[in-house]
Amino acid sequence: MIIAANLVLLFKAQKGNETENKYEDVLHKNGFKTEQLKSIDFNFINLDKLQEKLMNPDAYQGIIFSSPRCVEGVAKALKRSKLNTEWKNKHNYVVGEMTYKCAFEDLGLDCMGKDSGNGEKLSAIIIKDVSMQDSRPFLMPCGNLKTDTIETRLNEFKIPTEAVTVYETITNPNFAREFSNVTDDFEKIPEFMVFFSPSGVKAFSNCLAGKFKHYLNSIKFISIGPTTSKAILDAGLPIYGVAKKPNPEELLKAIQQNEMQ
Repeated sequence: MIIAANLVLLFKAQKGNETENKYEDVLHKNGFKTEQLKSIDFNFINLDKLQEKLMNPDAYQGIIFSSPRCVEGVAKALKRSKLNTEWKNKHNYVVGEMTYKCAFEDLGLDCMGKDSGNGEKLSAIIIKDVSMQDSRPFLMPCGNLKTDTIETRLNEFKIPTEAVTVYETITNPNFAREFSNVTDDFEKIPEFMVFFSPSGVKAFSNCLAGKFKHYLNSIKFISIGPTTSKAILDAGLPIYGVAKKPNPEELLKAIQQNEMQ
């Protein structure tokens, strides 16, 4: 095995219709090579239940989207019909720029919070914004592996939430084979490995970490956000850098900050 210098492997869930990858664009412009590996898949569930709730916007203060997949769940629940326009006049929030982009393009919602970067920061924005006298909950489409950060923080301030699990996260069944393909049968190991979610960390740890036990200190593991950072540490892997927000520029900073020291 050899460590391939300046090669960045991105473990992320890819959108099937994505025509460009801003992460790859930014990294390429700064002298890095990239490979991308789909670490997880999704099964969408409870869409009829979610559809019923979407048809009753008066029952909610707004919607909170914690990921692009949550937006996708709402779009699937609508079954190609348009979202009730009353939702546009509510307090709608997102974690991160990509989630904002998806909500705006797929649902026509101009949500707040796109600069938050993680659930803790978004919670602070919501707590500052909303009236605690409104007893209606926020609708929260979510995944089966969600953390309770947003719900817990909002409930501390008597801001109710109503979560609906709309997708299940599963490991890409072809993960090990596809990893072998992008690493020349495990001979070319990327200098940088970037995880976008705890699920990606779990997929790598369960399937492959044992193969690289003698190389783990040579691989530079980077997380997108603090939740994924914790997952890396919990898996017994060393952390090289943390992107504070889920965007290409912050990832580049996380890679370069130690390189320039």
